[in-house]
Amino acid sequence: MLIVNLMASAWLIGPISVEEVAIPVTKVASTYLLSRMSRPEGPPVLPNETVKCGLVPDFELRADARRNEVVAKGPKEKVDELQRVIALFDEDPMRIKLRVMYDIPLFGVKADSTLTLTNNAETKFSEPSADFEAKIRMRINHDGTITAFFEFRRAGQMKAVVSRFRAGESMAGDSDTWANFEFSHEPSSAELQKRGIGNFDRSILSENMTPTGFWFWCTADVIPRKQSIKQLQH
Repeated sequence: MLIVNLMASAWLIGPISVEEVAIPVTKVASTYLLSRMSRPEGPPVLPNETVKCGLVPDFELRADARRNEVVAKGPKEKVDELQRVIALFDEDPMRIKLRVMYDIPLFGVKADSTLTLTNNAETKFSEPSADFEAKIRMRINHDGTITAFFEFRRAGQMKAVVSRFRAGESMAGDSDTWANFEFSHEPSSAELQKRGIGNFDRSILSENMTPTGFWFWCTADVIPRKQSIKQLQH
């Protein structure tokens, strides 16, 4: 009797209309948008990978990277709600203002650069005359801190460093040998005052600097965006 009643109820209500729709993404990559929607702290969503989002749990979502669209399969009557959520995530990504200084005294190389990066983007500094290269990727975490991924190459050797710090803090490292290079954390103002940088005071460097030694300093700040995803909770 219960089964019959359930079947009768389903017949009275009518079948749920399931539809597949393609929603254009205009300001960011569709894979990036779905990554933020479905697993902001996890691995990025791949093209055509099917994912779910807690804000719109009735839909299966995938990114069409070629057309830069979100392809969604779910209830036709809830497509408007899905489009509203996607529009909130389809915004210019958070950006980071990064300042980098480095000095390789044995080769007379020094640099001071300020640039703006989108969240999780990579940038590279290269000094062919000193056989030096630095790759930097900055990721903004959910708590507002920044995780920095560094890969330094110098004279045929590579050193990878991962560091997490608060926005506005600085990281500095100097090394007379490659093996002992590591970062220390200090607020930017204190670090600048301590090292007297701006003119690259070489007295702070080891007198026994080897051909692979160098000094590196950077600081990063998060540039606020106008619209916050927190609006989705209100």
